[in-house]
Amino acid sequence: MPAPEHKGFSKWLLYLVARTLMTVLQSTPTIIVYRGGRLLGLFLYYILAGRRKIVRKNVAILNAWKEAKGVTNTTDVLTFEEQVREVFMRNFTNLLCSFRLSSLSPEKQSRHLRFKGKEHLREASESGKGVVLVMAHTGPWEVLSAMGKFSKRLGFDQSMGAIYRPLNNGYLDDWYRKQREAGGARMFGRRNAVAKAVDFVRAGGCLAILSDQRTTKGEMVTYFGRQVKLSPLPYLLQRRTDCAMLGLSCETIGPARWRFVFQKISTPSEGVKLSRSEYSQLVAKASEGNVSGSITDACFVHNVFK
Repeated sequence: MPAPEHKGFSKWLLYLVARTLMTVLQSTPTIIVYRGGRLLGLFLYYILAGRRKIVRKNVAILNAWKEAKGVTNTTDVLTFEEQVREVFMRNFTNLLCSFRLSSLSPEKQSRHLRFKGKEHLREASESGKGVVLVMAHTGPWEVLSAMGKFSKRLGFDQSMGAIYRPLNNGYLDDWYRKQREAGGARMFGRRNAVAKAVDFVRAGGCLAILSDQRTTKGEMVTYFGRQVKLSPLPYLLQRRTDCAMLGLSCETIGPARWRFVFQKISTPSEGVKLSRSEYSQLVAKASEGNVSGSITDACFVHNVFK
């Protein structure tokens, strides 16, 4: 049941509006949602001058980091302002398409999603110790909660799960969690589910964590050359379970088509214990690797770098 502070008539009305919008999205053809999202993003690019300034700052920081590191990718063919505009267009498209894709059957999802590096997931699962999957807010990240639908296609026959931040609207949070669990994923709220998440991974499950979630309780780390706070949670779970760790990045490769890429990421040697700050820095490094492959697919329409 929703907590008392997350109830109320206004939140119930918001829940009804959100459910209606979600129902419309989930019943609309994916290509129409995709094109509608791009038009919405373009519209917001032109009318939100303050938000446009924030995105310009974020893109400038990312480009400076890429140049210093010698990183190149498909975004390099765009001018600076084209990159800024594309961030708006892809961010809103990816978000809307996330909800549409999550409602599709595995067969229909396969028309839109490609996976590279599946052998890394299969190899990681063979240990039987579980997997922590580290991903940033990039591409249609909400589709991760439906990974249970296509886990066999990835060669992973264990349970899939995800850690998420519970919504402040209790009615909406209950509905959201049930929708995701109906898609084959175990959902763990951030508030009090760490112990359950540890047990889930130890049982051989694959747990997805959005690593670039800003937090007031995190550790200060260097992220794309700037100081931000990130949680050490992914590596703390790895330390407690001795599981494998993989990174997951995403890039738009065509109209209503995305490619997810599984990548190996380093873990501390056996017996080596690091501080929370050091674990958080490893999370930042993994997140940089996930985002830098396609900076216009990353969620940078908010003030990431204070």
